[in-house]
Amino acid sequence: MARMDRWTTLRRRATWLWLGYWVMAFALTHVPKVPNPGRVIPHGDKLAHFLLYFVLVILGDWAIRGRGRRPAARTYITWAIAYACYAGVDEWLQRFVHRHASVGDWIADLSGILVATLLLALRRNVRISDPPASTK
Repeated sequence: MARMDRWTTLRRRATWLWLGYWVMAFALTHVPKVPNPGRVIPHGDKLAHFLLYFVLVILGDWAIRGRGRRPAARTYITWAIAYACYAGVDEWLQRFVHRHASVGDWIADLSGILVATLLLALRRNVRISDPPASTK
């Protein structure tokens, strides 16, 4: 019983971390840009978009997965599509807060989503299809 309570607490914390990160990411992408006269990393903006969504997918997986279950491929595909749709809406909404929405940023978002999803699927040994029914 104590082990289950510990697992429930960890999962609840992971869920709050994931949701908090998502809210923080939304807020950061909707604050008007401040000019940065310092050094600029080449393609640093695209790297930031990639990492933002990569971490979002990893945290989401940690929060959502049940203990000991092997997820089906469709679970990962469904979540990847949901994140991709959100990323598109997020880019579109930036127009209204005097930020520059770009297809390049969205592609960087999609790249982070895709890489994280593939790594998680490989790590978790995803089932491609449901196991055959027993004919006993």
